[in-house]
Amino acid sequence: MIIYLVNRYFWPDESATSLLLTDLAEDLQAAGHEVQVFTSRQLYNHPQARLPRRQIWQGIQIHRLRTSRFGRRHFCGRLFDIITFHLALRYANNITVKPDAWFVMTDPPLVVNTVLQLRRRLGGRVIHHVDDVYPDLAMALGSLPQRGWVSSLLGRWAEAGLRNCDQVLALGECMAGVLKNKGVTADRLAITPPWADGSRLSPLDHGENRFRREIGIPGDHLVVMYSGNMGLGHRFETILAAARALASKDKIHFVFIGEGARKPQIDDWRRRHHLNNIMMLPYQPRERLRETLSAGDIHLISLDAQVQGYIVPSKLAGILAVGRPVMFLGNEQNSIAAAILKAQCGLVIPEGEVSRFQELIEGLMENPECRRRLGDAARNLFDREYDRAVVVPKIMTQIGPYRA
Repeated sequence: MIIYLVNRYFWPDESATSLLLTDLAEDLQAAGHEVQVFTSRQLYNHPQARLPRRQIWQGIQIHRLRTSRFGRRHFCGRLFDIITFHLALRYANNITVKPDAWFVMTDPPLVVNTVLQLRRRLGGRVIHHVDDVYPDLAMALGSLPQRGWVSSLLGRWAEAGLRNCDQVLALGECMAGVLKNKGVTADRLAITPPWADGSRLSPLDHGENRFRREIGIPGDHLVVMYSGNMGLGHRFETILAAARALASKDKIHFVFIGEGARKPQIDDWRRRHHLNNIMMLPYQPRERLRETLSAGDIHLISLDAQVQGYIVPSKLAGILAVGRPVMFLGNEQNSIAAAILKAQCGLVIPEGEVSRFQELIEGLMENPECRRRLGDAARNLFDREYDRAVVVPKIMTQIGPYRA
């Protein structure tokens, strides 16, 4: 099969969608398919990067489209980057071979609609991996007005795209419910959660963890870690209030690793309240992910209830892989909360319950056996449902043989 993959970011970029697509491309190539990737020349955190326009990596043909490179800092620049990617893909002169299938993610938003236009000329099944639901997410975050002709037009365009895909992949039950309401029929909808590579990620004891030593945290201290995107769809008020309440506990540390629009809010809180128990670190290289995630004793996932079903945090799989307890701060009806509670690998705390959150952290500090038990359950859940070796074959089955 000839399979075209479309996403704005791909190897060597290390953003979440890039890592997932890179894994999929490798596995498709290893299975004997011809894989071509249509992406940008940018890196997620370095929009000014100019990666090679054409490259063959591990047998995968990479076509990097020429787009504007304003980045995500300002709305107008971000919008222009999105528009120029759509145009560059629509009129790319190197898309000539007819594919058997297209695998399309959601960066930039609504790019599947442009792919559907290309399908009219080139054919091929379209499999849409929905990482974010647009324009609903933008409206929930205030980037687009809830009403008006722009939102209405984008909404109709998005629903038309979803209805015309051959297969739609949702990241969780909540997202699947949203997509069903947009007209995606059950026979075209499957749930494939974000995965991690269990051959690369496994539990690592603190005594063997070089990263934990480098950041200066003793093995008998407790690290409450948030690793990943600190975006607008995530809430940090409860976490930060608890960190302030626990500032006198010199053996409890809050470590934030990553970037995002909310990072300045966290850093400002840390400086304003002179909190030495909060550590801010940038994204770490993927080859050190086992060390960085294993450095945490408890991992945090937060999600604003307003965006439930529109995004699904991808960080859960990596946390489960290294066998660490998960604390989810958000709506108890969320599919991530349900998975945690069913597997008994962590705890769920509604947003705003600072005292309860604080008490749970202190309790886990005093009970390493409980942390170990929760961590073992986390790895068991990973092996069953979130390992690359489990999820990617399901996606490859959804791509399936092309029938003209």
